[in-house]
Amino acid sequence: MMKKGFLKTLALLFASAFFASAFAGCGTGTTSGSDSVGTSADSLESTEHTHTLKEIPAAAARCEKDGNIQYWECEGCGKLFSDASGTTEISLEDTVIPAAHSPEFVEAFTADEMFESDAIAYYHCSVCGKDFSDEACTAELQPKDIYEQKTFLLSPAQVSVPETTSRVYATVNENNYTLAVKETHFALRIFLGWEIGDADFATLIDEMADDHLEFRLNLNIDTEGTLSESRWYHFKFGYDAEGAFGGFSDSDAFVHFNLLPEGGDAIEAAFLENGGSYVTLVRDEGWMIAYIEDLEGNLFELARTNCFGDTPMARISLGVNQGFVADPLYPATAKDGKLVIGTTDPYQPQTSEENPGDIIDEPPQPVIPELSIGDPYDPGEKLWNQEAAYAVEKQEDGSTKISWTDGRGAWSKIWQDVSNWSAEEGEYLKIALTLERTTDVYILYVKDTTGAGEAQMYRADLAAGEHTLYIPLYAEAGSEFLIEYYFAANEEAEGVKAGSVTISEVSFTDGMPLTFGTIYDVNATLGQPTQYTVAATEDGVTVVSWNDGRDTWAKAQQDVSGYDVSKGKYLKIVFTADQTTKFGVYIGNTALMEHTEFAQGTHTVYLEIPENTGTAFSLIYYFDAGANPVKAGSVSFTEISIVAEKPAA
Repeated sequence: MMKKGFLKTLALLFASAFFASAFAGCGTGTTSGSDSVGTSADSLESTEHTHTLKEIPAAAARCEKDGNIQYWECEGCGKLFSDASGTTEISLEDTVIPAAHSPEFVEAFTADEMFESDAIAYYHCSVCGKDFSDEACTAELQPKDIYEQKTFLLSPAQVSVPETTSRVYATVNENNYTLAVKETHFALRIFLGWEIGDADFATLIDEMADDHLEFRLNLNIDTEGTLSESRWYHFKFGYDAEGAFGGFSDSDAFVHFNLLPEGGDAIEAAFLENGGSYVTLVRDEGWMIAYIEDLEGNLFELARTNCFGDTPMARISLGVNQGFVADPLYPATAKDGKLVIGTTDPYQPQTSEENPGDIIDEPPQPVIPELSIGDPYDPGEKLWNQEAAYAVEKQEDGSTKISWTDGRGAWSKIWQDVSNWSAEEGEYLKIALTLERTTDVYILYVKDTTGAGEAQMYRADLAAGEHTLYIPLYAEAGSEFLIEYYFAANEEAEGVKAGSVTISEVSFTDGMPLTFGTIYDVNATLGQPTQYTVAATEDGVTVVSWNDGRDTWAKAQQDVSGYDVSKGKYLKIVFTADQTTKFGVYIGNTALMEHTEFAQGTHTVYLEIPENTGTAFSLIYYFDAGANPVKAGSVSFTEISIVAEKPAA
């Protein structure tokens, strides 16, 4: 049996060894040179720690958030280094790029007219848009701190007799003034509706339905005397057999709340509960935008008009037009409305708090309708109760397969609905599709289901396989339109042959990638004898070769798409001639390089692209043109690209 003292000594030795190994690591050393357990610190030999470095990418500083430089951190010991080799150690403080605003000084302003506002001097950050009293941007200011707030309460306007108009005025010191607003950036929040006391608004709706009547208010926007011809604009607001509605006088039709793509039911519910709705009218230069609120105060865009330009308003008033029905029990009313002049951001709707001069720090933001791209469909079947020309099937991966049979009508169409598009979504339509067979693909922009605004955007014969199309949209494209597709429309004489297309993506993008197509023989595309042989090697070199006796002016072509001058203004071509060769490069009839003789060997040329070159063009290549007869030869292209600068000679 072992003695207890011996066991205790052995346990201590093991504990010492355990703690020594536990603390051996980054910068502390590890034991080496002995297999036995040492009892003396002198017996420990140390070796250098090998860092395991993880890159920390650089991050730019923001107005209120620090950034950092690029640096590396050891995952073992936690030390920081400025280089990937771990030779220069730095502190955490060394990595910080302090947050900083970009202040611009704004001078003080003294107003001369009643509806203008004085403003103090301040600093405006051009990045985040916040305002400060000091250049260091330490003391933030709200608009109410900068501007003298001139708040004008809108007096209630009650209508108890049909076809009687009552106006809303700005009230200053108990005196009424016509509200002539010089500013072209402001927000007016006003309740429009009917005072119904303790009655349920549904009672009024029933009465309206029985008498085939509608409730309607006009918020009149009078520019009389400020335009070349007198003109009134109205924001129309009411309730009819279809529900609550609103819109501007130059709109094609009223917009019913329950048909809005976002928040429609919630806004309708608020209207019915309150006997009306809060409307926020925003003036933004030429635009007037109407927002409607739900019960929680969320704003939803209802309608907009751009008929104002830089014209000030001569008068804002509340009125009625013929057909309005009200009685002393249910007068029309505008309540809690106010206009605050001096707010620089027109998208700050005002609150209905007791102090109407307050501008809330974080106003509710309008709900911006999201872009919607519907699934492709056969309109004959869906809208007109005709026999379907296409079979349209949604696939598990989200793509849509569209197929057709032999003998289908040549001009049968597919539609795809787009709503809430704006230029911010992207001015190019991107379509990714896969074709079963060579197909004539014809794509149009259509304004609505009547065919209005029909315009060709793209047409080409596309080979079987995958394709991605980038199609520029028309500048006047509306927010709601149809994408119209025809497939194999050019085979009418023979009858359209069976085929299919799978559309995997339809989206919008700001631009299209710069793409160089393969070089091809132009004669071959015209059904004429081939003049060139084009082959690609495994290392990406394109070889264009020809035989003795080739046509003198035969040309090769390369299609380019997605070009704009921001991507460069020089065409760079690197090529190797297997023999002395004359080489010319054209865009249409414009010579980028006249027919120039190059000796056998490798050459690099930089050719300036004309300023008026569009986003898509074709490069025409001539080799040994003018020689008679043309001798066999070849040219190998190792690079064809667009570059910004031409190297100095």
